[in-house]
Amino acid sequence: FGKDMKELIEDYNKGIENIVLDKYIKELSDILFCETNPIPIKYVLSKKGYDSMCLRLPLVELSKDKQKNIDIILNL
Repeated sequence: FGKDMKELIEDYNKGIENIVLDKYIKELSDILFCETNPIPIKYVLSKKGYDSMCLRLPLVELSKDKQKNIDIILNL
């Protein structure tokens, strides 16, 4: 998501209000913080092929509903 953030910051510095990208970044932020950090991030990384779902208590696996929401929004 680095390219999107860079574009949003560059647009802001130029005085351009990028409404579409701003909405996407806010939606992204909402879903990546839908649970205790770093659970959603680890889930996204695991969907990208990284071995990241080794969680230790008190962290637990992301609920199926939230997994589905993340998958839909990020097209995973």
